[in-house]
Amino acid sequence: MNTQLFVLCIIFGSMFWIYAMARTGVRKQDHRYNEEETEIIQELHRGLEKMGKRIEALETILLDQAEYRRTSPPPHETAHRF
Repeated sequence: MNTQLFVLCIIFGSMFWIYAMARTGVRKQDHRYNEEETEIIQELHRGLEKMGKRIEALETILLDQAEYRRTSPPPHETAHRF
């Protein structure tokens, strides 16, 4: 009876140990993926910030050009003044 109990404890203990090692390995792998994903997300964020600044600069250029066209006389009117 003691031998059977010992064998069962070894079997279930081994199964539990394998399960625990597998879960720990998955957690470490998930943690590594989380760090990589965090770096990727931060890089995307930096890229989007740069893109936002470029879009603002382009908007400024376009608005300045529109203002210049609106305030300057048309080319055909300047030709008739002389």
